[in-house]
Amino acid sequence: MDLVQAADAPHVQELELDACGAQFNALAVDVAFLFSKSAPYTQLRAALVKTLPNFGPVAGRMVKRGDKTIVLCNNAGVPFTYQSANGFAPTLDAPLASHLFDFVSDWVPTGDTPADAPTRIKVTDFADGQIIALSISHGIADAYSINQFMSSWAAAYNCKELPNISHDRSPLPPQPAGFGATPLVSSEGIPEGWGLLFRGPFSMPGLAPYPASITTYRRTAEACQDLKRKYATEDINLSTNDVLCGELTTLLDLTK
Repeated sequence: MDLVQAADAPHVQELELDACGAQFNALAVDVAFLFSKSAPYTQLRAALVKTLPNFGPVAGRMVKRGDKTIVLCNNAGVPFTYQSANGFAPTLDAPLASHLFDFVSDWVPTGDTPADAPTRIKVTDFADGQIIALSISHGIADAYSINQFMSSWAAAYNCKELPNISHDRSPLPPQPAGFGATPLVSSEGIPEGWGLLFRGPFSMPGLAPYPASITTYRRTAEACQDLKRKYATEDINLSTNDVLCGELTTLLDLTK
């Protein structure tokens, strides 16, 4: 495990989580990105060093001051792990395993002593690709900000200008349109910020841009049960979330 720090001081020294952020801080967001080509560890690390100044909380630590949760953007560093695995990358038939993550733990502060890292990254190389797995406090990141982080990291990796960063929470459309279903609202009704979430685009290294989709979809309970039966195995008990994510991966052609 390596501790990666920003090349320059973060742009923000510290920030206070509001009531909503403090509540979500008890949760972690664990997300993995599968790429068909492996990026060299040294280049990934160097690009991360360039990216972190724009994301002070990612490499920071948290403390409590009275009833307030404070994020110290002190560049304490992001635990960054690299490993090489035998065999092939996960698929719907062989889902992502927990050992591919370095999960955050003890990041929620209880006093004025800084807690553990709120972000951990683990990179795993396979014969047919690479997985970059992030585990990060939900108090400092949501889907939109994770996309911004990955977009910036990819830009630094590809020696491109880093994109402008917004630290606002992502706006969520009340009823977005559907994959393989009748649209619930038109795309024009979806806030611009939501579209930016999927229109980064980012690629690392040398992949086609992430599909420009601004839609979601619904499945009935019966349809979810059919999916579970379709992909069931003796060793794995698939949840509804597992099969829905698997179906989306197939629909978006992300398994290649």
